[in-house]
Amino acid sequence: MLEACDGVVRVVEVRLPDGVCGLYDETSGLVLVDSGMRDWQKRCALVHELVHWSYGDRGCSPGVVCREEARARREAACLLVDEAAYASAEASTGGKVFPMACELDVTVQVVLDFQRVLASRR
Repeated sequence: MLEACDGVVRVVEVRLPDGVCGLYDETSGLVLVDSGMRDWQKRCALVHELVHWSYGDRGCSPGVVCREEARARREAACLLVDEAAYASAEASTGGKVFPMACELDVTVQVVLDFQRVLASRR
């Protein structure tokens, strides 16, 4: 999906307010990622924001999970988590979300989003 995108996006690491991991500004084509995070967290935030970029999303009201945000979470989770690796992590951790996230090098939110994707396929 992301390979087919036209246009240019710039990615910049900056210190963002607490609780904000990344932002996409559609007017400037700029993705901001919080410089205070660990690399695996930055990767998750970057993939999520690039999904927004690929669709030209305009953003949601703070604290609201709009359609665009839900789509970005689903698609980022699918890009970040390999299904076979997920199954292995689930088996080795007894399905505990935090250890699974550690094993998969993603955030807990990404694991939860991936679980929602799997549940929607049933």
